[in-house]
Amino acid sequence: MQHFNPQNRHEIKDAKPGTWATVRFGDMDTFSELSRNGFYLVEMRGEVWTMRRVGGDATG
Repeated sequence: MQHFNPQNRHEIKDAKPGTWATVRFGDMDTFSELSRNGFYLVEMRGEVWTMRRVGGDATG
């Protein structure tokens, strides 16, 4: 699972379909960039939220 933050936000667009990602709950800029690039929220628990990029399996 890849963690995205302001330092590696530029890598989001190159993530493969089905990629799992984490982002800190207060990092709305990175969260927004993930959402714009096909990631959806899976879990909002604690300090780190989990997201997944659409695709990569039979259901995505």
